[in-house]
Amino acid sequence: DLHITFNTNDVPLDLTLVQAMLRVYKQPSLDAGNQNLTISIYRRLYARQQDTNIVNYRILHSVNTTANFKGWLEFNLTQTLRFWLQHKTLEQLQQGHEVRISVTEADEVHLSALDSGIMPPHSGLSSMEPYIVGYFNGPELLVKIQKLRFKRELHKRKATLPSGMMKAPPVEHYRPPQSCERLNFTVDFKELQMHNWVIAPKKFEAYFCGGGCNFPLGTKMNATNHAIV
Repeated sequence: DLHITFNTNDVPLDLTLVQAMLRVYKQPSLDAGNQNLTISIYRRLYARQQDTNIVNYRILHSVNTTANFKGWLEFNLTQTLRFWLQHKTLEQLQQGHEVRISVTEADEVHLSALDSGIMPPHSGLSSMEPYIVGYFNGPELLVKIQKLRFKRELHKRKATLPSGMMKAPPVEHYRPPQSCERLNFTVDFKELQMHNWVIAPKKFEAYFCGGGCNFPLGTKMNATNHAIV
């Protein structure tokens, strides 16, 4: 089985989770044939007793695929991520949240996740590493997401930077515009799991307003209140 740990400490507490998906990339299996496989994910249950060595897991979601499948597998992680964000223990804050990936054949014979083609973290191919996609609602959402991306990229650069190499200058944090202007926002129906019944378009630019409205008379207004009567 493959064990993955996620750190959710940097997610702001005032954001409301709408949906979360765990995405795992699968290469064709090393074994010949095209037998049916079941990929299941489990989350670790932390015992209240500190001296116990027993580790228990609870199944979250399963996906049926084949041994020669190549591509992304998606698992619904909404309830689990919501639980992680609402119930943070000291152990979880220090160690992160553990997810176990298990692979079985049709006759329930367990297979190695790596031999089945599941791409692990820190494989050297960052574009194929497992990750969680979270959809949130909340105040100043764009600013907070940009800060999370900045921290994530900074950690990646530190992890891959050879010893003795000069560090690159720090990247500035995202700052919203002072005056109101149109900002880019792409709606992708596949990312929203709506591509099976929305035929066209596949995606579109919705845009949104960012910054403060200085008219009329310098009155503080919401960014979308442009109509003047």
